[in-house]
Parts: sequence; C-alpha cells; structure tokens
Amino acid sequence: MPANSAKLGLAAAIEAKLGSSVFSAREKPEPETIPIGIREIDAECGGIPRGVITEITGPASSGRTTLLHSILAGMTAQGEACALVDASDAFDPASAAAAGVALQQLLWVRCGTHKNNALRVTDVLLQNGGWGMIVLDLGDIDSKDARRIPLHTGHRFRLAIENKPTVFLVIGQEPYAASCSAMVLETHAPAPSGKDACFAAPFSRPTGANPPAASRHFRAAMEHPGVPWTVRERLRAREIRI
Repeated sequence: MPANSAKLGLAAAIEAKLGSSVFSAREKPEPETIPIGIREIDAECGGIPRGVITEITGPASSGRTTLLHSILAGMTAQGEACALVDASDAFDPASAAAAGVALQQLLWVRCGTHKNNALRVTDVLLQNGGWGMIVLDLGDIDSKDARRIPLHTGHRFRLAIENKPTVFLVIGQEPYAASCSAMVLETHAPAPSGKDACFAAPFSRPTGANPPAASRHFRAAMEHPGVPWTVRERLRAREIRI
C-alpha cells in the first residue's frame, strides 16, 4: 500500500542519516534494590527498588510501621539522607530510634492533617532530588479522603522519581497510586497463633481487578514483639512543621 511504502521509505531515510540503531528497542535495566531488613520478605520480593513508587498498605496495627522502621534503619545506617512527609503527625521518633533509625539522617516534615500540603511537599522533594529515600505517610488519613487524591498526582510522582537513585515509599491503608506504583506490600494482622511469625506471600487480587504486569504485589503477615520505647540517648530528627 502507498501509505506503508511511504513509511518504509521514511524509516530507511532516517536510518541512513542517524544509523540503524535509532529504531532498535532498548532494554530498561532492572532498578537497584535496597533490603527491607526482614529476611522472609526480602527473600520473597527482592527488596525495595529505587527510582519507582513502592506502596506499603494495610490497616492500623498490621505492621506498616515495623516495615517503615526497618527500611529507615537500613538506609540511615548507610549514611543516606531520608525525608519523611508525615501527613498526620503519626511518626514517633523515640520508637524509630529504638528500632535503629539514625534520626540525624532523617528530615521529618510534619503536615498536621493537611493532606494537600503533604502532597505538595513530596512533589518538591522529588523534583529537587538528592535523597536516598522519601516517604509519604498517608497511613492515618481517612481512606475516603485519600481516595480523592487526583490520579494525575501519581503520574507526576512517577515521572519525578523515574531514573533517580531514590527510594520512594507511599504508606496508606490501601493502594492509592494505582497503576503508577511498581510494587505494593500489603500488611495484615493474622489470627493469633501463639508464635511470632513474619512471612511474605504473593498477593492475588480478585478476578477482574488484576494489577498491571509491571506491578508486583505481596502480602506480608506479621506478628512481632513490642518495640522497646526507651532510648539511652535522646535523639531528634530535623523537624519541619507546615
């Protein structure tokens, strides 16, 4: 057909001028990952990737904070600068320090209950770069309110973090980034068994609501002993109120 011939002729002219590699597919390298710090979950999901959106979701008291503390402890121990955008003043520096988080490596941005402020601050941090990890904690925001976050916000965050050597975590009661997230860790509290347990298993969505192929979902069921609340030395994260 004439149209196809024209396309082939145009492609040949472009290849002659720019080289045959101009139309060749380029494989996107696998992103670098950092360990969560919990052996069973790391073995299942391979760690948290840099340069993409990762979500940790689940109800209150399901292990979200334990996962966050474990990841922060590993990142700050390596001397990486981390930022926590706290949408509801839920972060407790004392328990984080007791879990091994080096608070001097953490910027804590307190947003009260202003969800929109938290989103704006996160956008600025992502655009500026230079962070080892950025955490947007929406865990204590009402789920109905969180669902009103515009879909384009997730797309904007995904583009901002792409190809950056930064881990970006979004914590919430349910996935809010939708197809924009590369991995979702869903936490839930199992029935009491009398024994401590920590494991990860593939998470399957109901029929008709399968996640995109590029997204990985895992369910982490956790029971853990209480985190000690006392610290030998009082440490403070750098704190910003907005």
